[in-house]
Amino acid sequence: MQNGITLAAQQVGARQKAYDRVFFENGGYQPYLYVVSYTGMRPRKYMEVPKEMGASPTRMDIVRRVDKYFFSDSLEIIAQAAESAAGGRRDLFVARRKLPELALLDSVAWQWQRYYVMEPKPR
Repeated sequence: MQNGITLAAQQVGARQKAYDRVFFENGGYQPYLYVVSYTGMRPRKYMEVPKEMGASPTRMDIVRRVDKYFFSDSLEIIAQAAESAAGGRRDLFVARRKLPELALLDSVAWQWQRYYVMEPKPR
């Protein structure tokens, strides 16, 4: 069930050192756990890094940020992508659809799940 998120998190782990921020589209269950795991973050570091929490419409806690990794809905991802492209930032984006303002680096798929790995287009 979470294989798509696993594949996408592995892509983040392989690329994340080249980026200042990583935006991962929320989907499935607790994607932050997969990203933290596949980026090699150790438990002690996880406990020490800045985190931001939010609440879902059903009032469940959701993790919105762990260190440089941001977990957002699709509308927020689109807004951040436009801002990042305009500002020339080194941000990595993982979303469930291609965003025209970003350059496609790779994609991963598992059954019906697809994630696109993107960065701002060169200026």
